[in-house]
Amino acid sequence: MLIKCITEEIGSIPEPVEIEFMEPIRRKQYSSLWYGGQIAAIRVHGCVFEVHALGDVYAWLYDKSDRNRELLYVKDKNNSGRFGSDIQPYLKTDRALVAAICRKHNRYWIDMEHNNWWECSVYTPDGVFHDLMWVLDSDHIFAGIREVFCHMDAVLKDLGVPAGNEGSEVSS
Repeated sequence: MLIKCITEEIGSIPEPVEIEFMEPIRRKQYSSLWYGGQIAAIRVHGCVFEVHALGDVYAWLYDKSDRNRELLYVKDKNNSGRFGSDIQPYLKTDRALVAAICRKHNRYWIDMEHNNWWECSVYTPDGVFHDLMWVLDSDHIFAGIREVFCHMDAVLKDLGVPAGNEGSEVSS
């Protein structure tokens, strides 16, 4: 389904391509806030494009129905994904999470300092790591992966790697 969505957006994708997810992407939980660290590896043109959920999240969850009682404090550091794990008993979807952050959820609200984002780096066919500090525009993991496909040829050109290079195996 993901490949179909990407091809509808950009016309075609390079062949062969492999997308590996380091952990399951949970239904209706596509925001970077749910995850931590490397989430996906896109292997194409002899390169590996890695998509990471990066950042530190400090958050307090309050219950509106109980005089704004604090229910949870999370200090998610080192890209651990702890915020996503700890908040799941209360909020299950991106929509509910955003509503709580915007204080529009029926029961909960979140006070948050700092946040996460999707960022992409690349290993080239020679095994060299390139920390591009490429922050992806979308907070939706699949839209972020689509963005990588949309711009990968330009990134490879900037790195001096010809598109279509099926060179040596790359390990991350």
